[in-house]
Amino acid sequence: SIYLRHSVIHVLMDLLVRLHEDGKDEEWLTQLQKFNSDNVASMTFVDRYGLENKTKFVDDLYRTLQQSPKQDVQHACLMALRLCSREVQGMESLYTEYALQVMLNLAARDYEPIVEEAWKCIVNFVAKNKDMEGFALRLHVVDKAVDALKGNSTVLAFPILRVLFHLSINPEYVVNMIPTVLPMVTNLIVSLMTPAFGTHPPPPYTSLVGDALKLIFNLTIPFGPLGGQKPATLDEIVTFKRLLPIYRRILCVSDGTSPDPYYALKTLVINCLINTPNKAFKDIFDENEREILLSFQSILEGQLEAAKGAKSDSEVAGFMTPILTLFTLIAEHVPQVRAPAKHWLFPKGDAQQGVTVEGPAEQTLIAKQLISYMTSFDITLKHFVNEFFYMICDENAEEVCKLTGFGNAASLLVTRGLLSLGKPASSSSSSEGSSGSGIELPPSEIRERLARFNPADYQAKPDETEDERDERLARAFEAMMDAGII
Repeated sequence: SIYLRHSVIHVLMDLLVRLHEDGKDEEWLTQLQKFNSDNVASMTFVDRYGLENKTKFVDDLYRTLQQSPKQDVQHACLMALRLCSREVQGMESLYTEYALQVMLNLAARDYEPIVEEAWKCIVNFVAKNKDMEGFALRLHVVDKAVDALKGNSTVLAFPILRVLFHLSINPEYVVNMIPTVLPMVTNLIVSLMTPAFGTHPPPPYTSLVGDALKLIFNLTIPFGPLGGQKPATLDEIVTFKRLLPIYRRILCVSDGTSPDPYYALKTLVINCLINTPNKAFKDIFDENEREILLSFQSILEGQLEAAKGAKSDSEVAGFMTPILTLFTLIAEHVPQVRAPAKHWLFPKGDAQQGVTVEGPAEQTLIAKQLISYMTSFDITLKHFVNEFFYMICDENAEEVCKLTGFGNAASLLVTRGLLSLGKPASSSSSSEGSSGSGIELPPSEIRERLARFNPADYQAKPDETEDERDERLARAFEAMMDAGII
């Protein structure tokens, strides 16, 4: 029998069963199907069954897959290979261009269960082995994937989107993928946004929208600031603008329940909007300006809440960097959002007089948490939260110091070259877009001064007494004076 060989090891739960007699095709298929059902959630096999046994098992499945004409046998073999390919070890014989072509041939069949499993195998092959990316390009996997999705099959969309996502991680491939893949995935999302989208509970295909957004993020990186210094072309801007109605729909969707079941999708839209070309930021607010701004604020609050459970500054940065990056870019390119964002964080900001080290005693909880990140040990987080405050304060450094405290804003002042002796840098009229002025210092001296003062050393401690607070502030002033900051 081509279905049964001494090398095949069938694992039924914790019991290892060997079939010794040839010719028992039906029993072999039954046992293989049981292996598949028992290992749906399994991620590793070598640690339980040994590398040699797994390798023989995989090789036998691969031979049977090519030799058997029966659909149920092919389907069972594909599923078993897909499960085994979650782990790299023992799969070496399938990491070849020929094996990938075998899978593509099966993916072109007219029997959807086999087509689906073949694409799922391709997902794991491409994700687990770097060489398979090159093979995929030579075999025109991208074009085949786009053609396969023209039928709008949500069943096939799941594995195909993941294949395309893994290929789009490589910047070298993205440029060639944009013309065909981006329109396809855009049309797919539009087709998924039926009237049921936005209801409670979310329709089952909602996860596909998430996969599509992850792919769109990779494909649109060349359009925005993450793609380098090259300005977006007119065609890229037009292409990106076609996505904005989708982004607005997701940002504004609400079923009135809490927690928001669409929150994860909204955070993915935040990531995608970071890739907005500079000339397209204003277009984000062409419709539903107030609702979109409220959505950004809600997501910022949600990420702040999530960040409270982080165990390190780098984890906090993972939660906060995308929304702070986007909010900062929007405030830079769409000045009309600055005042509402500032008032949201500092509703009593206009009443604050003068600059202190720590800023106003009364602050919103959101502002207080963001201000604490201004002295974070994570450079990325510290940079973007400082830039965020700088932009919503209309690029007025003195206003930042007034609202957040001079000690917290010291890093911003140095980065922006606004550090002055004797007082915080003053700013020209915000309507003129001026960054403010200060005593000009050589960059080397600015760096040296900053190195002598670390605001994080003087942050408030939990359960701090008044005497301890006074002592801490005194030490902070003394350190700033020694550093020449004040």
